[in-house]
Amino acid sequence: MFKKFSLNITDNSCLFTYCSMEQLGKDFKNFLNSSIKLNFKLYIHIEPINELSTKDKFGILSSKYIKKRNYLSGFLTYLKNIERKGIVKILYKDRIIGNSFFDCWSVIVWKKI
Repeated sequence: MFKKFSLNITDNSCLFTYCSMEQLGKDFKNFLNSSIKLNFKLYIHIEPINELSTKDKFGILSSKYIKKRNYLSGFLTYLKNIERKGIVKILYKDRIIGNSFFDCWSVIVWKKI
């Protein structure tokens, strides 16, 4: 996931990640940019998304835990930036489940424009 890649993608394909991008930390851009070039119809990510952490005690602890573990960082911010450039459209984003340490999973659904 750290290197550029290419695949043969059939029509109406979806890219789905589940707790895999979290390991990329801040180094997700090669994977994301390579994915965009593949023209999936839809992109779905279930990952820890620090930008969606709440501002209550649990959210603050979650944010600290994500940073300490060097989990995925800046992904939603980057998506929003390329959305403003007209490259992608974010369709849905929300926290979906957590545990006693952190907001384990959030979901982001987007498409290429």
